[in-house]
Amino acid sequence: MDHYRSYMDRIGLRPEEHRALMDRLKENTAPERRRTARRLLPAACMALCCLAALGVWRMWKLPVPDVPPEEEQVQVTDGPVVTAPGTAGEEYVLSVPLSGDDQEQQMFCIFGVEYVETIRPDAQILYPQGWFEVELRGEEMAQLLAGPGAEEVPWSLFWGGYDLTGRAVYDGEGALWQLWLTGVSRSDSRNGFTLTVRPGDYPLTDMIAPDQTATEIGGVAVYGSKGGRYGWDDSGEMGYVYEITMMSGDAGLNFQARQLEEEDAALLCTMAANTFAFSELYLEELADYDGAVPDWWSGSLTWQEALADEKFGDYVPAHVPGGFAFENAWREWGQGRDYLRLYWHGYYTGISIDIRDADTWENLTLTDPADRERYDVSLYSIPYADSVPEAYRQEFDNPVFAIEDVTPEVIAARMRYVDGDSGDVSGYRGNFAVYYAGENVLVRYSLDGVTPQEAYDLIAKKESAAS
Repeated sequence: MDHYRSYMDRIGLRPEEHRALMDRLKENTAPERRRTARRLLPAACMALCCLAALGVWRMWKLPVPDVPPEEEQVQVTDGPVVTAPGTAGEEYVLSVPLSGDDQEQQMFCIFGVEYVETIRPDAQILYPQGWFEVELRGEEMAQLLAGPGAEEVPWSLFWGGYDLTGRAVYDGEGALWQLWLTGVSRSDSRNGFTLTVRPGDYPLTDMIAPDQTATEIGGVAVYGSKGGRYGWDDSGEMGYVYEITMMSGDAGLNFQARQLEEEDAALLCTMAANTFAFSELYLEELADYDGAVPDWWSGSLTWQEALADEKFGDYVPAHVPGGFAFENAWREWGQGRDYLRLYWHGYYTGISIDIRDADTWENLTLTDPADRERYDVSLYSIPYADSVPEAYRQEFDNPVFAIEDVTPEVIAARMRYVDGDSGDVSGYRGNFAVYYAGENVLVRYSLDGVTPQEAYDLIAKKESAAS
């Protein structure tokens, strides 16, 4: 509410208008109207702004983005992790000042956004061939939001007190594919937001249902969503997630606010919707990369070609257990990635092996085979989330063993026999990774239908090959 009062003070309402507006908000705090009050702005602003003339509710189906052929999409990822403020160079952080009393006075017609309950999926994005990332400078972020020559973020976004960092992802030809801006509050890092921008279409996201209702602001369809809570520490304190998806000129955007207070999350999204509906994002300077495109290569391989790979061939098994047939192998290298993935399938079973340069794997930590509570599946029951101590959970899910520590007993401790799963076959399942320090290579195994001894045999020959 303090944010709202501060904003209304700046837009210059007459005293009687301000009193009427605050009375309207108070009315909406009754229990039966609490849902409306949480949206903070919509009901009151509809009474004061020109909503009847410019904003209407209507049904609008979100177009399904064009998806390139599967063979042209290679990297599966959750999106780039933007550098947190304080770790990037100063020129790559845009610090938005808090608004002062001398803030330029201007009228700003605020339109409400309808936010519908959604369940956030674990969406993954397929990156284009030859993709690479570029960290954005502060001046580039300012111009993206406010146009050529801009040095500051538009005040109407209410981003005062946030530090911004950003990354742009380009395809192998140097054309902008998608970019991300992340804001982190300087007063409380648990409050933040992410702006995703894609040239020419909505960002690649699964947040919008095909039949979701849209709010129209200035002729632009805005899809508002709310759903999910998020936490930060052992205290269990949770925040709220709101977001909007819309077009701004020729660019599509998704803005997600993560806030301690639900009203703040709704406010940030509503202000973003109003700002971007009436002022286009400026992508011209970022549309084409003006430097040298990093070298890259990607493509499918046969099993024999994978065995002959100069860098990773020694880690490809020449034989697999009976009942498995080779399905595919994919080799790729480029900026920040260098890997070979292979897959064999059986009858409701499979062998998946991911071989990569260990420098491309963040936070590589080796598991001590003596600390069995950190990796031994026989010590816990399924679901592991309920039985594995939280202190061990991350390591337990993805243990990494140095090749010199790999023994049949260690591998057996990662394989659990599963019997009676509906729609599946009984057998051993497990996952683990092996690290070869001499070559700085990490090999990850995900196995279904493979016995503990067969799992060990898949990697046993590598010890001599790597020595």
